[in-house]
Amino acid sequence: MGFKILVLGTSTIGLPLAMQLLAQADKIGVDEVFVTKKNADLVTAGRIIAMTKAGAKFCPDDLAVAAFEKIGIPCSLILSEAYQQADVVVDCTVKGHVF
Repeated sequence: MGFKILVLGTSTIGLPLAMQLLAQADKIGVDEVFVTKKNADLVTAGRIIAMTKAGAKFCPDDLAVAAFEKIGIPCSLILSEAYQQADVVVDCTVKGHVF
């Protein structure tokens, strides 16, 4: 049984971290990678879609689900559920994330 990792943020650090975790999952004992982003915008939509195609589960804040789905990004679960399931949380945001 491997780890479930939640990556907060999808930019300079979060994107490559999540992609490497997914690429090396079997070797390093990772079962699932969750990724989240606070705001739905078309600029970063491609990053999120790339991560989900690679196997990540996207989990926005509970209040942002509709906004992400409106721009075509499917949500696997909500952030509060990902927090409960994750063994490890890695905050890759600039300002930090309120838990």
